[in-house]
Amino acid sequence: MSDRVELTLVNLLDKLVNEIRSPGGPGATTKSFNETLTVEFRANGGVLSGELAAQAQLLLLTTAR
Repeated sequence: MSDRVELTLVNLLDKLVNEIRSPGGPGATTKSFNETLTVEFRANGGVLSGELAAQAQLLLLTTAR
């Protein structure tokens, strides 16, 4: 596997603050949060890393349209 992605509370908060201040506004925050978690989850073989590993459980459900 390639380099692990680590999502910490600090870089997540920085990302969310930047999204809130962006032209997309707060509506883009949930989508950005979900995309960030999905990327980390997939990159790490279904495991959260860093501070979120002990604080969250994640089930990634993908559905067909």
